[in-house]
Amino acid sequence: MVWIRFYGVIRGVVGTRDFKFDFKGSMGELLETLCELYPMLGDQLGMSVVLLNNMTYTDEDPVGDEDEIIIMPALGGG
Repeated sequence: MVWIRFYGVIRGVVGTRDFKFDFKGSMGELLETLCELYPMLGDQLGMSVVLLNNMTYTDEDPVGDEDEIIIMPALGGG
């Protein structure tokens, strides 16, 4: 099971803080699946920080048991 955690406005878009998801595949496949489950998430991903086990990732990185995905809005300042 993969932990998916949402923060900030992303949480409001998907309507939940976190959930466990039975998934095995690549990070790219996982994000595609999440966008199918939560269509409005696709609009937010380009402006979000997505981490795999608190690290950056490539779309080819494998995702499986006990991995944690964090999706949060990018922070800006000025």
